[in-house]
Amino acid sequence: MKRKDQKKFVTLFAGVATACAAFAIANYSQPTVQTSAATDTTKTFWMEDGASVRKTQGASGIRWKSHVSEAWWTEQNVAADTTVTFYTQVTEATNTSFENTAEAPVKTIVSASEKAGEIEFQDGVFTFGGAITYNDLTTEAERLAAYKAELTARSYVVIGENEPIYAEVGDVARSIRSVALAAKENTEVYDTYKPEEKEVINGYFGTGGADIAYDGAYYQSSEGTGALANSAYTVAYANAKKVGTVSGTTLILDPTAVELGKDYTLTLFDDNGNYAKTSSFKYITKTIDDYADWTSISDDLTGYYELTADIDGNGANAPQIGGYDTNTSRPSFTGTVNGNGYTFKNVGIDVDPWYHNGGLFDRTEGVIENLNLEINAPTGTLKSFGLLVNQNYGTIRNCKIKVEMTTGSINNAQSVGAIARANSTDGLIENCIVVATGSIGTGEYFNALIGDNAGTTKNLYAVSPFNANGSGTISATCGVYASEAEMAAAVDLSDFANAVWGKPAGRAPVLLNASRGNVIVLDSSIALNTHPDKGVGQFALTVYDRDYNVITDGLSMASSATDVATVENGTVQAVGDGTATVTVTKGEDSVEVPVTSEYWNEISDLEDWWLMNTSTSAKFYLANDVDGAGATPIQYITTFSGTLDGRGYSVKNLTIAKLDEGGLFKKLEAGGVIENLDVAVTGANWRKAAGLVFNNYGTVRNCKVTLTLNRDSTSVGSGLNASNAAPIVAYNQKGGLIENCIADLKGSDYQESVYSAVLGWNRTGATMKNVFSLASYTVGGVAPSSYVAVGAFESTNASNAATNYGVYKTATDLWTDVNAETVSLADFDPSIWTIVEGELPALTRKAA
Repeated sequence: MKRKDQKKFVTLFAGVATACAAFAIANYSQPTVQTSAATDTTKTFWMEDGASVRKTQGASGIRWKSHVSEAWWTEQNVAADTTVTFYTQVTEATNTSFENTAEAPVKTIVSASEKAGEIEFQDGVFTFGGAITYNDLTTEAERLAAYKAELTARSYVVIGENEPIYAEVGDVARSIRSVALAAKENTEVYDTYKPEEKEVINGYFGTGGADIAYDGAYYQSSEGTGALANSAYTVAYANAKKVGTVSGTTLILDPTAVELGKDYTLTLFDDNGNYAKTSSFKYITKTIDDYADWTSISDDLTGYYELTADIDGNGANAPQIGGYDTNTSRPSFTGTVNGNGYTFKNVGIDVDPWYHNGGLFDRTEGVIENLNLEINAPTGTLKSFGLLVNQNYGTIRNCKIKVEMTTGSINNAQSVGAIARANSTDGLIENCIVVATGSIGTGEYFNALIGDNAGTTKNLYAVSPFNANGSGTISATCGVYASEAEMAAAVDLSDFANAVWGKPAGRAPVLLNASRGNVIVLDSSIALNTHPDKGVGQFALTVYDRDYNVITDGLSMASSATDVATVENGTVQAVGDGTATVTVTKGEDSVEVPVTSEYWNEISDLEDWWLMNTSTSAKFYLANDVDGAGATPIQYITTFSGTLDGRGYSVKNLTIAKLDEGGLFKKLEAGGVIENLDVAVTGANWRKAAGLVFNNYGTVRNCKVTLTLNRDSTSVGSGLNASNAAPIVAYNQKGGLIENCIADLKGSDYQESVYSAVLGWNRTGATMKNVFSLASYTVGGVAPSSYVAVGAFESTNASNAATNYGVYKTATDLWTDVNAETVSLADFDPSIWTIVEGELPALTRKAA
């Protein structure tokens, strides 16, 4: 067989049969250096991937191994007098054609009976070697030329006069540089070499071994290049195989030389054999660092994708990846999405309009791993869905899903799971965490783990009020817990890899990502309040190190907005209303934490009360009853758009003086809220007025107003006929809401007047519900024959926005209707109201 001309410094070692035989079967003390796969005994006639670097009889070079199975040899049924010749031919990698003409044999077997003694035999496999040697390389130029040459080997066998039979070829493109590199970097093997053997390997290298940097850890198929920090190198290797070239400072990657999704260590060489190593890299289809990148996954359902940053979906429903869409068949997703511990948040799932099902992925046969998903509650008619995957035929592992379900958000749900709607017999779901809160409508189904399982499950845990799964059986290493603390106490997390999961004490495991430093704040944000019922006072952050151990020393904190929050001695104090950023530092590491601050002004006396007239949009709460005894009859809070939380306390012993268009508040604007407030006031000689709010455009809820009329006889005839006057609101304007309130109208009037027992006028577009009143006032000492709850409705349509209300002479009368179920007190929250049968509901005062 003729071979393609080699360079002058290359001779085929197999050219002399006796020398070749010595090379093939000699028992060398130096171990063989494999550069890739081991022998596969399931094959029949094949070349082993990789090669070894050797020195024997004064000639150093590269040896390739080829194998035939004993079964294959038996099948050939070779006659005893038939000549069987094995060949290994070597060419330059740039010229890989092999001619099947005569060539000096690597090994000749003259008869079948002699084969076992002439080639290596072990475990049913015959092995022979072919090699190319670099002899007489006396000059530096010769050495470097041989060192850089890329070679390709191919083995074949000729039986008698028949055509050659070629071995299966694996990865056999090699240079002495790559094989020597593999030998040198396999330190466990290299350390066993004798000094003269190490000398052979080291002789192929110049100086080097340093680490250099390059930009980015990933190379995308659409780009195929990366920027290097040094321009001295010309060729790049990964795992001792050439994968690209270097031009200036640009690495040009050959996509065909690397496997998709596999980790490599990049080694660079210059023309003199000097080398340097960089950090590991991975050949991937695309990096995902924003929402548009995520949606592009559907462009290649076989690709390998990695998140390199958190992604915000901005409330969008992400298009389904893989599976089915509007009754049109699409391929499944068969690729890989590696979240790298980053978070895809504020995103919802798309709904297939034909099948009414959904999920971020519809049908997947690939791998989804290391993804942190904070998904919005799905809405609409959804017969079946999985938040992450609708139908899983592949692998889901190391994922964490967080969702808050909303009552009534889903309709007609039948088979639903947080991780997957269905896990098939081929599907594997392992090492996943779900945190699901909220509730769903009556008759709907939501399973905290899987809707229908027929596949393999392992280590799936949820903190949730929902069931683990719908149908099918999940493994014993799965379960649902009421709290993170309960989960942490009960679950064995030994299978949750420490490189992937953080395991804070008493908490559910946390997915880790590469961007974390040595200082970690477990919660992504903190809320500060000065409201006693919402967490008054200073809030210390819980800070962890990289291993999620709590750290308390060496921390400092600084706020970026001192008008919202201040930091002192490791604690954060709200001083204003709004948002801020707090930076937590330890040494040179820091993390920024968003802060939401709600500052509430305390009202403890009448002077504090009047601050609402100057801080009209602020938040206020009552710390105790405010008693106006002895105070001059007051005017009113002119305009208020903030929030007043009475916390069940009372504003009492105040007199609303002779006013036209007045009350404690003259105008509550849209967005303003008055709640949980007990009011006890006296109305003296008024006309158009209210005990609480005259004009309401905002919200009045959970309030009780006791209005005592006090019209003295000297006012009779003075034109003060009461009109559109009421205890709670005089005019409920468009957009105004009055709900869950109680009125008690008492006292006496000395002139025929019009008092409404709840409100004076309900405008179109205003709403009133769950409001009840007692009316026991007299006119001229005589109780009116009937009482009016609402003075007037602006139109007949307006009455449709007034529900579950009424006026009664006594509390007993009210309870008669409650027990008859003609009215209801069901919406009166028992944590706010004290409900005793036969009595008027009363607000419960908060503990001091």
